[in-house]
Amino acid sequence: PPSSALDILGDPSGLPDPPPRSTVSAMDCAVGECGSPSSTLVRDGSARDLFERGRNRGVGKKPLKTGLNTPSSTDKVEDGKRPPRLLKGISFIPGLGRRRSQVFQGSPRVHRQEPAPPPSKHVKSWWLAGTWWGIIYLRLLKQLVSALSYFSGDLAAKLHVRLRDKTALFYNIPPVQSYDRPVFRRVPITMRDGKTELFGTLAIPGGPERPRPTVLVRTPYGSTGHDPVATLYLERGFNYMIQDTRGRFDSGGDFFPIQDERQDGQDTVAWIRAQPWSDGRVGVHGVSYMGMTALAAASDPAVPVETVVPVMASSEIFRVAFPAEGAVAVELLAMWTWLIVQLGKQSSSAGLFILEAVTRTRMWVAWDLERLVGRACSALPLKNLDQELVGHPVNYLRDGLANPRRDLPFWGTRNQLADLSSKGGMRCNIHFVGGWHDLFLPQQLEDYRVAREAGLEVRLTVGRWSHWDVIGYFGVAQRIQMHEYLRSMGGGG
Repeated sequence: PPSSALDILGDPSGLPDPPPRSTVSAMDCAVGECGSPSSTLVRDGSARDLFERGRNRGVGKKPLKTGLNTPSSTDKVEDGKRPPRLLKGISFIPGLGRRRSQVFQGSPRVHRQEPAPPPSKHVKSWWLAGTWWGIIYLRLLKQLVSALSYFSGDLAAKLHVRLRDKTALFYNIPPVQSYDRPVFRRVPITMRDGKTELFGTLAIPGGPERPRPTVLVRTPYGSTGHDPVATLYLERGFNYMIQDTRGRFDSGGDFFPIQDERQDGQDTVAWIRAQPWSDGRVGVHGVSYMGMTALAAASDPAVPVETVVPVMASSEIFRVAFPAEGAVAVELLAMWTWLIVQLGKQSSSAGLFILEAVTRTRMWVAWDLERLVGRACSALPLKNLDQELVGHPVNYLRDGLANPRRDLPFWGTRNQLADLSSKGGMRCNIHFVGGWHDLFLPQQLEDYRVAREAGLEVRLTVGRWSHWDVIGYFGVAQRIQMHEYLRSMGGGG
């Protein structure tokens, strides 16, 4: 089940010099002896030492007698006191074993971090929270509320209140502030070219309309259906808007990944800030491509946002698509291309079914999809990958594969979503959420380093997830997003 966030990292000031390194590190131990250092550490440089300097706290495992967190024979003891613990103040989650990876190189210095306050201050707890049985309970209760609404409105209303309260306990987020029925609108937004209109679904909390902070999600996967996540924010006083990106579903223009996301995201944020139902504060988040559009929307300091939470996403795409010189992330590109093409052909209900297949929620469909992707990835030449997957050419996939070097002109406007360095001028809070087995992680760690050096308020959470393990990280991401929005925008309740 989803667990609490690994590391919610804060200010590194006041760190004493690290003690001498022990002759035995956590990475040099066998997993059977010391478990895995599945935690996130903040560092200057790349991520190799995240593993080497971590201390395991695996379930049922004793801590190492040597390492950074325990004194070794080489540590000096002055005035009868032990040297300070280098990793004091960092929280850990026990996790699965993690093999060494060649993508992590370098030897950065690790800083002590002050953990942020917990996402919520619930007094109550629920024994089914974060479990599959809790998911089943909430789904059955939702079906019961829907059925009873035709026969007994009062009983259905009482059960609806129970459903919302249990949902808050399940995700460990603050209690519901309002049970009023929200208002949903389909709204067009004109981009800076004066011709292209992007459509989205705007949800406003029930009751009297007044200025409130707004949560924005920009997606290529469809925004016409009711987003169940929207309810979590509406009940806590936020407006919620989910928008189709350029060339997808109802939105005008032509879809080409990354190319127009910065301008379109900035125009959307500027439009939201000017509306009477908005108090000018905007937060953006998203998973995978939606996380990249979130960074793009926050990239212009002239149109600032309060908080960005990119989940399994990074500010650049080239290193993800081409993780090494001459190598291609074929499975990721194949799965995502199939998803984009198939969603564009389906209704909202069929689109939900496809999303569940990709995220392994419906395993019997996921197995068929994996076989299809496996056959397509094994076919040569690689430029015909789109034909094997969807039966027709996909221009952006072919163009990307034909430009395998970052210095080629093709990537000039199709690589970077946001400049996180001091030159970019961004002023928002950022909380990255990543997975040890996710292809976005190396670039995401680099984004964290750059943003930290630029002086941004940035946090990083990494868990034992792969890119498609949405069920695994969904609960953690929701708690982090809610906490960051309440911390920076305060809600509108």
